[in-house]
Amino acid sequence: MNTAANTVVFKGPFAKKNRKGKEFSFWNVIITRGRTGEPMIYEVHDFNKAFRLTQNISHDRNLVIFNEAKEV
Repeated sequence: MNTAANTVVFKGPFAKKNRKGKEFSFWNVIITRGRTGEPMIYEVHDFNKAFRLTQNISHDRNLVIFNEAKEV
């Protein structure tokens, strides 16, 4: 398994509906992969938690952060 990654991207907000039809916001934290190009995507339903996850991944793996997210 290739573990080389060079960036972590924080995107959102996005919207989708739950089973009852109520719309909710979520953010994606994406770890891009180096040679394979296959991303790892985390869907987080809270802006602050998603931002902290982005920071923690960046710190732990020494990755560059691209912040493309806004708070709702």
